[in-house]
Amino acid sequence: MSDNIGLIGCGAVGSYVGAYLTQSGENITLIDMWPEHVQTMKDKGLRASGSQGDFTVPVNAIGLTEAQSLREKFDYAFICVKSYDTEWATHFIKRFVKEEGYFVGIQNCWNDPVIGSVVGSENALGCIASNIEYIAQKLDVIDLGYATDNLWGERWTKLCMNGMGNAISAMTQMGSQDMAADPTIRHIRIHLAKEGTKVGLAQGLNILNVNSKSADIWADADNPETYEELDEHIASSATSRVNWLASMAQDVYKKRKSEVEQMNGLIVEKGIETNIQTPYHNAIVEVMKDVDAGIVEPSKELADRVLKIAQQNQ
Repeated sequence: MSDNIGLIGCGAVGSYVGAYLTQSGENITLIDMWPEHVQTMKDKGLRASGSQGDFTVPVNAIGLTEAQSLREKFDYAFICVKSYDTEWATHFIKRFVKEEGYFVGIQNCWNDPVIGSVVGSENALGCIASNIEYIAQKLDVIDLGYATDNLWGERWTKLCMNGMGNAISAMTQMGSQDMAADPTIRHIRIHLAKEGTKVGLAQGLNILNVNSKSADIWADADNPETYEELDEHIASSATSRVNWLASMAQDVYKKRKSEVEQMNGLIVEKGIETNIQTPYHNAIVEVMKDVDAGIVEPSKELADRVLKIAQQNQ
């Protein structure tokens, strides 16, 4: 008998995971909070597109209020909501997971401690070595899945990558090519990566390559020669084929709250703990809070504002 899997949060990531696992034959129930999206999945199935092709698959989708009708508990659950919804979503789905079941966060940011605080660290995937390989095999049908003994280092690596691009894309509504071609934005991104890697290294984390460069190189960005190397490295991506918008940019475009506090704000928080200055991340958080509040509209000028605030606080 196949495992009974639950997934809460059918945005871009959750839908992608749910569609591929359904197509591979897994018994998975998709739970989402948007009635219109749930009804569309019921009526038309779920479409996924990416490097492995484009397809539509019928899925078992339910809304939050329908979950009370579930009779068989899940063996484990994927949590794919926005980072700021992690706590309530974990509380919500845990009642539908077996006592010996476990929880897998597939999200941006640093949400494992939040999930562990709700269900117990022994039930969070990152803390259960006996189940990591098993889940990796499941996820390998979606993308390259593998087990790691460097969970926090890899989490921080992804945080640094997201932290150096997502919010800038969100506040300017510029795509990856346009940002790579802009000297001001390249400057900001280099310093965001510098701060993020320095904070991670100060925590003793084993950080992997960030945007194809080692953490030590990013952390050395104040060195003029290193800065020039990094600037050329980012600029070279301006010729890529896809001018993609970051997920946070799409959230802002759709008038949804961003994850800036859980992303750049976390780097600021850990910077305080490790006595590492983070003026660029502080500036990002300050400007994005105004965007989230509707005080300012996204524009290229907001990048100039970030730069001004950061330089004033150095």
